[in-house]
Amino acid sequence: MKIIADAGCYLTEAAEVAFDKRTFRYMVITDTVEEADGWKQVTSQQKAEMEAQAAIFGSQDITPEYLGKVDTLMAGIAERINDTPMTVEQSLKNKKYYPQRKDIIGKPVNVGFRLNEGETMYEVIQPHTISEEWIPGEVDSLYKVVQEEHKGTEADPIPWKQGMELYDGKYYTDKGLKYLCIRDSGMGLKFDLADLVSGGFVKVINE
Repeated sequence: MKIIADAGCYLTEAAEVAFDKRTFRYMVITDTVEEADGWKQVTSQQKAEMEAQAAIFGSQDITPEYLGKVDTLMAGIAERINDTPMTVEQSLKNKKYYPQRKDIIGKPVNVGFRLNEGETMYEVIQPHTISEEWIPGEVDSLYKVVQEEHKGTEADPIPWKQGMELYDGKYYTDKGLKYLCIRDSGMGLKFDLADLVSGGFVKVINE
């Protein structure tokens, strides 16, 4: 029985095998259905991920000591990741590697420094020292929410998150409604957009 991988794909062992024992093939010839079931198809990206794991782990067993080394590595990444320029999209994709604010209390930070507060990523907009009291989302003069960049047009509105800043002429969406900003806020606002209609910051475009 001949098994051939689709274009751009590979065949590899279906069972869990040691990283250094896994193989990738374009074609496999088997004698029985049972043998054929021992192979699965993976994409080029999945293959690259498996190979990356093999390069990192090799034949290393996962032990408490090894996990301690991983923790040390993760802490080092969190400490240095802001030294590497990344787009908003790249930062959000790698959000889990950025430091949590609670872990860097007392650290001086400059404009552009990114950190997490819970599940939300923020960017520093004014140099300061990380403090217990100055919480992103509550201290709007120090942080802004980091989110995917949208054009802010009616066709590509910006999904609203509390703590963001409003810009005149930009479109936003919040809780299923679309809004047009009619006045700059000048700072982040911790409100739903519906609460900002009466203040003259936005108007509803669709009900």
